[in-house]
Amino acid sequence: MEQFKRCVQCKKIKGISLFYKNKSKPDGLQNMCKDCTKENDTKRNKSGKRAKYYIEYYRLRIKTDEKFHEKEKIRAKEYYKRKSLENPEIYKENRKENRKREYQKNREKYILKAYKRLKKYKNTKGSFNRKQLEAKFSLYGNRCAYCGSAEKITIDHVIPLNRNGTHFPANLVPCCQKCNSAKRDRKGWIPHLPHSNISTIFHII
Repeated sequence: MEQFKRCVQCKKIKGISLFYKNKSKPDGLQNMCKDCTKENDTKRNKSGKRAKYYIEYYRLRIKTDEKFHEKEKIRAKEYYKRKSLENPEIYKENRKENRKREYQKNREKYILKAYKRLKKYKNTKGSFNRKQLEAKFSLYGNRCAYCGSAEKITIDHVIPLNRNGTHFPANLVPCCQKCNSAKRDRKGWIPHLPHSNISTIFHII
């Protein structure tokens, strides 16, 4: 049998399923129904009361805690990891939708970025063919030159293109997607050759 409760705002008697849970209340439910709480939230958001409250709250937190931003980043990462493990399919769908929304909002920005990258590729020196690339990949055992992973292997320029890097095979190494995105356009990342391929290096030299 479903139980019922009266809403404090609209004064209507509704089923328990139409009330949000609240552990601080004696019956474990909110006094207002879901519709009334949503109405109140929208009114608060429009008036800007909630925004002002959060601005003051975060200002106080930043003043009292020096490592507040670092803690918030760690907390957010942990939260999204947990959510992705709980519902991986829903998380992937939401991520795709967010990316589409971002692209639609900042379409000109993304097009400009792609155009700059194309221009950079055209102006760079050197070239490589498929055989050279395959030889380089086999030299590293089709693994990442930085961490040794075999997942999602991409091509990486050891000296980045925007730092006078070239397309010559000597500047190309296999790299996993994780390391490639972490490296970006930084210098100082040294590729490590696997021990099994040391004899083949001397043969090539």
